[in-house]
Amino acid sequence: MKRISAFLLFIFLCGTGFSQWNSLPGTFTGSGGRGETAFSIPSLGRGYVVGGAPGVDQTFYYDTLAKSWTQVSNYPGTPTDGTMVGLSVNDTGYVGTGTGWGNKFDSTMWRYDPVNDTWLKRAHFPGTPRAYAIGFTIGRMCFIGVGIGGTPGGTGFPQNDFYEYDTWKNKWTKVTSTYPGSGSALCVSFVIGDKAYVGGGLIINGSGSITGVAKDFWEYDTTSKVWTQVADFGGGVRSGASGFGYCDKGYVGLGTNDNSQVQYQKDFWQFDPNKGALGTWTRIKDFAGIQRYTASEFMIGKTGFITLGVGTGNTTETDIWEFIPTVTPGFTSNTTVCTGSSITFTDTSNYTPTQWQWTFPGGTPATSTAQNPTVAYANPGNYDVTLQAWNGCDSGSKKFTTYVSVSAGPSITITPANTTICFGSPIALQASGATTYQWVGTTNTTDSIQGTPTKDTTYILSVSNGKCSKDTNINVTVTPLPVPTISTAQAVCLGSSVPLLAGGGSTYTWTPATGLSSTGIDNPVATPANTTTYTVTVANGACTATDNVVVTVNPLPTGSAIGATTINIGESTTLGVTNATAGATYIWSPASSLSCSICADPVATPTTTTWYKVTIKDNAGCSIDDSVMVDVIQHCGSIYMPNAFSPNGDGTNDVLSVKGNCIKGLDLIIFDRWGNKVFETTNPSAGWDGTFKGKPLNSGTYVYSVEISDLDNNTISKKGNVTLLR
Repeated sequence: MKRISAFLLFIFLCGTGFSQWNSLPGTFTGSGGRGETAFSIPSLGRGYVVGGAPGVDQTFYYDTLAKSWTQVSNYPGTPTDGTMVGLSVNDTGYVGTGTGWGNKFDSTMWRYDPVNDTWLKRAHFPGTPRAYAIGFTIGRMCFIGVGIGGTPGGTGFPQNDFYEYDTWKNKWTKVTSTYPGSGSALCVSFVIGDKAYVGGGLIINGSGSITGVAKDFWEYDTTSKVWTQVADFGGGVRSGASGFGYCDKGYVGLGTNDNSQVQYQKDFWQFDPNKGALGTWTRIKDFAGIQRYTASEFMIGKTGFITLGVGTGNTTETDIWEFIPTVTPGFTSNTTVCTGSSITFTDTSNYTPTQWQWTFPGGTPATSTAQNPTVAYANPGNYDVTLQAWNGCDSGSKKFTTYVSVSAGPSITITPANTTICFGSPIALQASGATTYQWVGTTNTTDSIQGTPTKDTTYILSVSNGKCSKDTNINVTVTPLPVPTISTAQAVCLGSSVPLLAGGGSTYTWTPATGLSSTGIDNPVATPANTTTYTVTVANGACTATDNVVVTVNPLPTGSAIGATTINIGESTTLGVTNATAGATYIWSPASSLSCSICADPVATPTTTTWYKVTIKDNAGCSIDDSVMVDVIQHCGSIYMPNAFSPNGDGTNDVLSVKGNCIKGLDLIIFDRWGNKVFETTNPSAGWDGTFKGKPLNSGTYVYSVEISDLDNNTISKKGNVTLLR
């Protein structure tokens, strides 16, 4: 089984950079070279390979600093054909399972101490002894599963179970959910965070025969213990592939894509679990060595290593390659520009950065965090560009010296500059400061142009100084001769105002000024004392025209309100208007105590002293207000409650109510002799008809309680008995 590590792809697109894949010195000198399992000891900078076909028990490590191979203590377990699982936890290696000659399926587990160069036997793998299993490490936990298993010396059958090994407790635990993928042997895996990804592999039937090659991939969540299918491998079916996990991406490549395992591949793919509903595979740079399968891979720091394996033509490969995971900033853009123009820098950095920091000396903006910024240059010269890119795990920075060359554009002058003319007036434009001229939209290639535009016109002049071209615009605004509009003739009442409104220009002057709120706006308010003709002068710049409007002033109507000034409460008086304009209309208020609010002489019956206002309006719509006060003298008398009533329908004394002249409000409650409430009202005009819930009550004595508010806001409370007679 291959060590699960991680690495990051890198592409240098602007300038010179290193390859993603680098061949390293040091040829493997051991025997075998086919399907060795691998693990790494990062603190020592070493990658270890163990076993290999045919039945090799040797152990070598590659020193990534010295770039050389060294043999150490042989693997003490059953010599295998390179079908074991190798895992790394901190600075310790673990190797287990596998098969020797004659299908001797193994279940032993060994720990390697690199400091003392010793092997220590650990708890046996508890599942069916097997080979071609897959494994991965998350924290201190190791996981081994799938593969081909059976009794030692017997036929191998596909396995789909997984077991978790606690390296601290030296204890195995079976994972509750089995692997649901279609592949069994020579699958590939990688780890991202606390999740493992397993897929591909040979499809083995119940008889132990190869029936196909898988491409499906599955995510295992070590927290929920659940397998979830993700996107199929982007390179199609694959077995014996190599896999890494780095940061938040996975990387898979090499292997074969046929049942006979002879069609060797060299493509490599990046898996992004956070892109798309099922994750997304993207092809990256192919492996630079000979295509192969069952290669050994390990990770040291941020660098991935691939070595050994079976290559094209069934050869045994002994080389070693490194895969360097460093973001390389890159971009595409124009490199020459004229002053006043912009350049768009299109990011081409590898490894899908998510953050960018650009620096543009001499540019606007001088810095940017956009992925593809657009930058303008105002001054000629040569300018550097610096790009730093991050992808959440790594970053890279690159300064491109004198990358942008900015040339000065022609300094063009056109006279007159943007200008305004009246409709029908000619215009002549004169340009200078360039070597060639072209008035866009015409055949004129001279430095001047004349015309009489009938509408707003933009003259575009394209010029060149031999290096840079430039377009300059001159806007000629054609002001139409004003066509004044003005309010229609209006009539107002004396003392009232009327808004005037003129249009058709940009400035306005009104005459005469008498009675106007302003003489220099389009909408003054006129309050003339006499009928007046107002004239407005409308201008659009230097172009003017006039119009006028007559405001007729109507006199106000006449009339005075009259009526009795003093009455007793409960009495009425007739109001009226004297000396009124003929044909006038009237509106009296308040209307609540009047017999009519729009009559000339309404009858008023107020209960309190009241001012009555009358609005007198003539046929021209002009109006005046006048008022008269009616003083009401209050004679309230006593307020009392009868002690008996006879609700027999004879029209006399049929209803019990509170008596009095000055009652403003009350709360009257009637109870029967048992204290039950049989009636209540707050209406001074209402009374009790001797019924309860619609049914007549019997003759007898009843109790009343009443609280009264009079017109002077005094509160009077009374309680007593009343006799109902039938």
